[in-house]
Amino acid sequence: MHRFAPALAISATALVMLTACSGSPSPSAPSASAIVSAFEDAGITITDPRDNTDKGWCEADQFDCDQYFTTEEVTVIIGPSAEAVARLTAGDMSSAYYVAEDGSVALSFLAQGTPEEARAPIVEALEAYLAQ
Repeated sequence: MHRFAPALAISATALVMLTACSGSPSPSAPSASAIVSAFEDAGITITDPRDNTDKGWCEADQFDCDQYFTTEEVTVIIGPSAEAVARLTAGDMSSAYYVAEDGSVALSFLAQGTPEEARAPIVEALEAYLAQ
């Protein structure tokens, strides 16, 4: 074995680990904009959809996300992992969030103050989209 082989193996392992933890959305992660389109396809009125990902929302300390898409009815947050989404939605305001059954997406109704009865169709549309 070449004397540099162990160092190369360690470097390759570290690179794989860093790539896995880089915060980039996984190839199978849903798109926040596609989810918002699914809401509209389900007949839900969606007002002023906007992608706030590049406006620094995902860099804020309390958010660990890959995508942050806001409307006047709901905010769709795509996390890098189910654990990140769970951390985001934990705490005092957890009742203002919904986490998808697969853990990949959080819906926030906090800023919008969306009433409970208006949340149900949004949640149902999300789960139907993710089940496809």
